[in-house]
Amino acid sequence: MQSSKKSKLVIFDLDGTIVDSLEANYGLFKTVFEQFSLDVPSRNEFRQMFDKNFYISLKNKVGKKTYDKMIPPFKKIYDDKYNAPAFKGMTHLVNSLPNTAIISSNFEKAIKRALKSNHIRTGKILGADKETSKVKKIKSCKAKAILVSDSIGDILEGKKAGVKTVGVTWGYSKNIKKGKPNYIVNSVSELNKCLKTITKY
Repeated sequence: MQSSKKSKLVIFDLDGTIVDSLEANYGLFKTVFEQFSLDVPSRNEFRQMFDKNFYISLKNKVGKKTYDKMIPPFKKIYDDKYNAPAFKGMTHLVNSLPNTAIISSNFEKAIKRALKSNHIRTGKILGADKETSKVKKIKSCKAKAILVSDSIGDILEGKKAGVKTVGVTWGYSKNIKKGKPNYIVNSVSELNKCLKTITKY
C-alpha cells in the first residue's frame, strides 16, 4: 500500500550543484566588474565569495553604494545570457525525486532557462530577484527539507534555517567540509543513495 505521507522536500542549489557553470558564471561576473571599471577578482577569489552568502561577499568587496548600482546590470546580463550544462546524471536524479525546489543566488529567468535546456523538472524556484538570504528562502518553503549544495555559504545558511544539509564536492567550494554539512557526497551516484536514505520517514 502506498504511503499517503508527502515526501520530504529536497532543495537544490543550482550553480555548481546541478549545473557546471563556473566558467559561464565567472565570465558574466567579470563582464559586470569591467563595466564598472573595477579590479576583477581572480577565478579563485570568485569561488571563495560563495564561502558566505554571495551577496554579502559582493557587498563587502565593492561597498554598498557600488553594490546597489551593480545589481540591475547583474540581473540583466544573467537574464539575457546565462546558461550552463547539467553535470552528468543530475537531470535524471532531480527528475526522479517527487518533491524538489531550487534555491539559488542566480536570477529566476536565468534559472528557468538552465533547467529547461537541461530538461529538468522541479517545483518552487526561488532566485535572488526578491530575496538574497537563503535562510529566509528556505524557511519560506515551510517544509521538512534537505538542502543540497556545493558551497560552504549555502551549507551554513541551511544549518541556520534548521534543515539537514548535503555537501557535494564537485562544485565551487574546494573544501565543503569547512561548512560541516550533515552529509558529504563525492559523486552523483553517492548523492542518489544518500537522498534515498534521508528522505524516508
